Amino acid sequence: MFKILTIDGGGIKGVFPAALLAKIEDVIGTNIGGYFDLIAGTSTGGIIALALALRIKAERISRLYYEYGPKIFPSSMSIYRRLSHYVRCKYKTDPLFNALKEVFEDHKLGDCRSRVLIPTFNALNGHTKIYKTPHHKRFESDWSERVIDVALATSAAPTYFAPYVSRDSITLIDGGIWANNPTGIAVVEAVGVLKQSAEEIRTLSIGCTCEPQSFMLKNKGLIGWRRKAIEAAFCGQSYGSMGIATALISSERITRIDIDTEPRRFSLDDAKRVNELVGLGKEAAQRHISDLRKHFFEEPAAPFIPLYGASSTDQVAQSNPL
Repeated sequence: MFKILTIDGGGIKGVFPAALLAKIEDVIGTNIGGYFDLIAGTSTGGIIALALALRIKAERISRLYYEYGPKIFPSSMSIYRRLSHYVRCKYKTDPLFNALKEVFEDHKLGDCRSRVLIPTFNALNGHTKIYKTPHHKRFESDWSERVIDVALATSAAPTYFAPYVSRDSITLIDGGIWANNPTGIAVVEAVGVLKQSAEEIRTLSIGCTCEPQSFMLKNKGLIGWRRKAIEAAFCGQSYGSMGIATALISSERITRIDIDTEPRRFSLDDAKRVNELVGLGKEAAQRHISDLRKHFFEEPAAPFIPLYGASSTDQVAQSNPL
């Protein structure tokens, strides 16, 4: 069985999947990263994905939201800072960098012990970009990127954080622009690049909470669509991503975990409700753990041997998930 884990983007709401995964780790008694053959994450989900691939426990990432959430997304801002959001980024990148530095240190993408996909978006030409571990002979360069830089690139949400400029002078922004739900691209990678049989793939897809939506607006002009257009794009992209995955491997092989919440209760940058999101994540884990154990956590994944950036012998030795 080839097992995939995908985690949506969602800013501070990433504490929901982080808490969910941390609770699963408590139940099974070990780091869950070693149970998946491929891990994909976008924006905040990309940070979680990178941590799991490095065998950093989900609980550490969950605590990161507690420790750094109010610093990354400060609730008390001057009137000048709030007004200046119309012409510049709302938040400084330094607190996010400091949080990532504490967790990821100087690890390279090639240090990941699971295959990883992290989508971003090239702001210079509108092309998509996916950071990938060296799990195919074509993927020769990404392995040497710092994990911190990959995380900053995928989470550089427009208007919230400044774009990330790579070492090759490429300006990158949040992968949520086109792949906020990375399930579709992960399944495509498994089938099209890694040549896995659809019948052998099982996917766990985790969201960052969602709100019931209607796009039947009374005001159909610019004012009415100003916020709804972005929400409609995210909603449509997520359904499209799940549709691609379903077409390739069937819905029976995909487990999607997400929860509906009341409108406007949670937002991408409101760190005041982290405790509520933790509770929702843990409750969701308890509700689904029986099925998840059966489909994903009975046996660890086979060791991942990268093609570039590390010796095969050393990597095999490190790949024991326990």
